Amino acid sequence: MEQSVEMARGLKELGFKKIITTPHVIWDYYPNTADNINKGLEFLLLELKKNNIDIEVELAAEYMLDYEFNEKISKTKLLTFGEKYLLFELSFLNAPEFFSDVTFNLQIEGYKLVFAHPERYDYYQRDFKQFENLKANEIYFQINYGSLLGVYGHQTKKTAKKLISENMIEFIGTDLHNPLQLKSLEKLQHNKYLKRLIDSGNLLNNTL
Repeated sequence: MEQSVEMARGLKELGFKKIITTPHVIWDYYPNTADNINKGLEFLLLELKKNNIDIEVELAAEYMLDYEFNEKISKTKLLTFGEKYLLFELSFLNAPEFFSDVTFNLQIEGYKLVFAHPERYDYYQRDFKQFENLKANEIYFQINYGSLLGVYGHQTKKTAKKLISENMIEFIGTDLHNPLQLKSLEKLQHNKYLKRLIDSGNLLNNTL
């Protein structure tokens, strides 16, 4: 909780007006549910009030699209943000065989799918055409701030820049897991690719 409060204070000082937390949901590693995530938010809001940190906080989740997700999807309350945006990630080894089917079924249910950190997957980095196919299927992209600083390696940074140059990014996230990472956000204030993304008019963060 102390770290959560410190991060909220740091984001407030950097000029952020709203936080949307997206805890991981990975059934065999982070088996979070809507109930325990909501309880966590309640505790956080109380602590922020005690510490006089005036910043809006909402919640969603970042779902791993794996076999377990596919099996439990109809029985699980999915946490979304904005206008039914659903944030998901994939295995870094390879996309699941049922990826097209599950994303299509989610879209049929009215979810707007947001692919978390697409720039970090080497099997997409090696074949940019796959990014174009995802966009053709109306999937939104959310890159990480750290990707523009090379936090995840040179190739990821290069891919993030290309995705921005091709006007393929709608969201950007902090990927903030601890207070030490706040320093990297400070470095980004004058990043030319971040400025290009903001100036493009494609970024939807301010609509949430």
